Amino acid sequence: RTDWTPRISTRSARQHGGCPASTIAPPRARAFAAHLENGCPRQAAAVGLRLFYTFSVRGDSAIAAGWLQRAARLLADEPEGVEHGHLALAEARVARANGDLDRELEFARQAIALGRRFGDTDLVALGQYVEGRVRNPVTARTDQGIAERNLRYEQLIGEARAALARGDAEDAAATFREALALWRGP
Repeated sequence: RTDWTPRISTRSARQHGGCPASTIAPPRARAFAAHLENGCPRQAAAVGLRLFYTFSVRGDSAIAAGWLQRAARLLADEPEGVEHGHLALAEARVARANGDLDRELEFARQAIALGRRFGDTDLVALGQYVEGRVRNPVTARTDQGIAERNLRYEQLIGEARAALARGDAEDAAATFREALALWRGP
């Protein structure tokens, strides 16, 4: 097993589970910077991927994307390793969020191959989980529906903000309500 990122105890994980990203991210960002300063781009990329997941799970997609891009840039010049497999899993998450199941499957298979090549059974298992989820017709249809709903939600939020910017509060409120219905359900 390759330890590419620090593990935390179950008790600590429970304690941090409800913490806002603002309390978790600064120590990780400092760790990222320290790894860069010490000439350890692989370790910095691993921390960057953890930050990607932290912000992604909390819905801060722009910040998450920034951390993912930083990790990808750091790994671009490094020989392939387990970290590249974890990067592929992160890319699979993005593909899923965008409703691109073919790309998600491609990234999952890349992670599996790298996991096998470098003897990381956790990476293989995670890649196989993603592959199985994509190949399951029920899950694939559900994921596609979620991606379409998320895209519509983002479009509605943009329309509502534009209505606010032009001073049309009534239209903005109606559009926000429509978007909120997608978020919460009918």
